[in-house]
Amino acid sequence: MILEKKNIHFVGVGGIGMSGLAFILLKMGYNVSGSDLKSNNLTEKLEKIGGKISVGHNTRHLPPEAEVLVYSSSINNANPEIIEARKRNITIVKRAQVLGEILNKKKGIAVTGTHGKTTTTSLISVMLEDCFLDPTVIIGGEVDLFGGNAKSGSGEYVVAEADESDGSFLYLKPLYSVIMNIEIEHVDYYKTLDDAIDSYSAFANNLKKTGTLFYNCEDENIKKTLIRFNGKGESFGFSRQADICPYDIKLNGFRSSFQCVYKNEIIGRVFLKVPGRYNILNSLAAILVGFKIGLTFENITRSIADFSGTKRRFHLMADVDGVMLIDDYAHHPTEIRAVLDACRNWKNRRLIVVFQPHRYTRMKFMADEFGGCFKGADKLILTDIYAAGEDPIEGVSVKNIYDKVKKHGINDVTMMNKEGVAEYVMALKKRGDMILVLGAGDIKEVTNELSERLNKR
Repeated sequence: MILEKKNIHFVGVGGIGMSGLAFILLKMGYNVSGSDLKSNNLTEKLEKIGGKISVGHNTRHLPPEAEVLVYSSSINNANPEIIEARKRNITIVKRAQVLGEILNKKKGIAVTGTHGKTTTTSLISVMLEDCFLDPTVIIGGEVDLFGGNAKSGSGEYVVAEADESDGSFLYLKPLYSVIMNIEIEHVDYYKTLDDAIDSYSAFANNLKKTGTLFYNCEDENIKKTLIRFNGKGESFGFSRQADICPYDIKLNGFRSSFQCVYKNEIIGRVFLKVPGRYNILNSLAAILVGFKIGLTFENITRSIADFSGTKRRFHLMADVDGVMLIDDYAHHPTEIRAVLDACRNWKNRRLIVVFQPHRYTRMKFMADEFGGCFKGADKLILTDIYAAGEDPIEGVSVKNIYDKVKKHGINDVTMMNKEGVAEYVMALKKRGDMILVLGAGDIKEVTNELSERLNKR
């Protein structure tokens, strides 16, 4: 058992998933150390509660007393701390192996999928917390209610985002699983869509015997996954074929609402403070989980009504002099389409979109899809690719997306270095604009600079 040892070292501790797990272990009484290329608000939070955090990757950052080294999917085997751990015969494990030891012992709720898992995990977590179930929570985003991306609770539930990127979610054996959708993604690990479907199928069948799978019944690839599923399942979706679906949808700015139809009966209206049809789908999954654990519709809807999203998920950073600034983690074509669709809730606004491509492999295999996903953008600014630990691929650059976007009819497209984006946008903006900054890399630095400059005005 990994957690029989008390001295745990995290390589890549500043990542959203790694920092959350490190936080939980610190709260459980473990001695936690870690390293990352630079510090951030998450590592600073860990230091405040006793974590020993180092900047940079170096053999001297691996403490003499370390018994377990945990690494994230963005860390490769050439990392000096991993090499040193091998020399010392220290146990080396993936993040999900540690998460599994926490989640599998309790009533685990694991949420996965190509898109929507962070918001859905957050909705479920907020719902359980508001209903006094005191869950342990590990999320891939920061939630205001928890003051971050994790919470250590004394209740019987553990709610976690299940990372499918490297197949390590198969270490999880939850009581309840949620699969939001399945698309080809993480092409550095999944060579084909069938490979991904096989992995999701194994995840679905990892349920405990008394468990339930909640799934999007309109996703064609989930349907293929269910062919080999042997357990109990309940479905959500927009069609009446789903066990739970919406009716009479109303979208207005950051707010949305719908009549909830469960088992073909209208049971009441749901109000949300997050925009877009995709968030309605996320809320339906959360409501199903709430029903399964015995919560009433009234308690569920009350608890999620005040949820205003997680950071970096359609996050309003500024609204000054008629100019809105929105920050979003979207880095896959489907996610980008969904976010741009949500922007249509605001009529008659010029939409300036800044996008930082993420990973060379994703750009190599999905350039065509990226070319067609920016419909609705009035002005598109593309920055250089964020490598996320990958080596450059010959012939793959932001120019590939630029050319594809132009072919799809968006003419106002600009390529520039990230460092020049904020100044360019500040000179370009005018009253009535919506500025949307997208990407999973360090493009957040641009958002922060824009937010600071706009909010000073």
